[in-house]
Amino acid sequence: MITPELPGVQWPAHPLVLPEASRADLIPPGSGVKPVASWGWRGAVVRATGGLVRVRPGVAELAHLAAERTIRQATWSGAVNVLVANKSGGVGKTVTSVVLAGVLAAARGGSVAAFEVSDASGALSKRAEGVPVRGLGELVERLHAIESAGELGGYTTPQTSHADLIGSVQDRPVLTAEHVLALRTVLDRYYRVTVADSGNNPHSDAFCAAVSTADVLLLPVQVSAVPFLDMVDVLTAVRAMGEHGRHLSAKPLIVVNDDGRPKPADASHRVRQELDRLAREGATVLEVPFDPHLAEGGEITLASLSDSSLRAWTKVGSAVIAQLAYEAQ
Repeated sequence: MITPELPGVQWPAHPLVLPEASRADLIPPGSGVKPVASWGWRGAVVRATGGLVRVRPGVAELAHLAAERTIRQATWSGAVNVLVANKSGGVGKTVTSVVLAGVLAAARGGSVAAFEVSDASGALSKRAEGVPVRGLGELVERLHAIESAGELGGYTTPQTSHADLIGSVQDRPVLTAEHVLALRTVLDRYYRVTVADSGNNPHSDAFCAAVSTADVLLLPVQVSAVPFLDMVDVLTAVRAMGEHGRHLSAKPLIVVNDDGRPKPADASHRVRQELDRLAREGATVLEVPFDPHLAEGGEITLASLSDSSLRAWTKVGSAVIAQLAYEAQ
């Protein structure tokens, strides 16, 4: 155990004693070295001393800071799109779209939108903060007239994360391929990153158009047989959509999420074996923990995520951005 010695600092009767650590964890006074820890016992020491004792971040916090930096600093020469897809309902496509857009926008300071590419009305607006007046159905009817960010903003739902969501506020006509392509053309003028929340039919015209304009394929899944097999069906369908589809399906990002319900051990073991196989073949497989806030089914607020959940989703966002940057080379 070590007790930090700082010239001119009057310690209380029971001096602060740090856990076992090397003196290299302490940042010398006045050195200006950054970053300073905010997690765990290191962050607790910094806060308890009002910043008089400054401690370097641990390995996990440094990895998180690096992930945020990857998201914030990546650049490319045009607008980019992430397609979120799985044939199964209830595996977290909309949750993934909202949280991913929020994580990216929070780190990048905005210029990120999530929008529906499902055939019929989806749940995006139902998971958004706020009550939008207009949404995707109204926007599709007015796409030809959108000539400024201000006009487009009238059809979005701004989030505290700085992301914009464009979902359905009421029943709307079925999206066509032409609608999806026109949406991408307009959104690409005003956002650097878009996240497309797809439906459950990987053979629909809207989905095929979404694939044709996507830069990264992200597949939410659970450690359960049916969601996994449906995910494989989507990969097969995308792979059959020409050269671009084969390219997308060769290096998908797979996000394994936990809905909090117990899974049969045998099926879970087989699914994990298959996920390992896909990782060896080029997929990036990441896991996010169960989060009570996301499981509530109401509006999603990034600040309400648990610490472990937010850190895991930030890692997902970093992987998405790294893939987008790689594809843009």
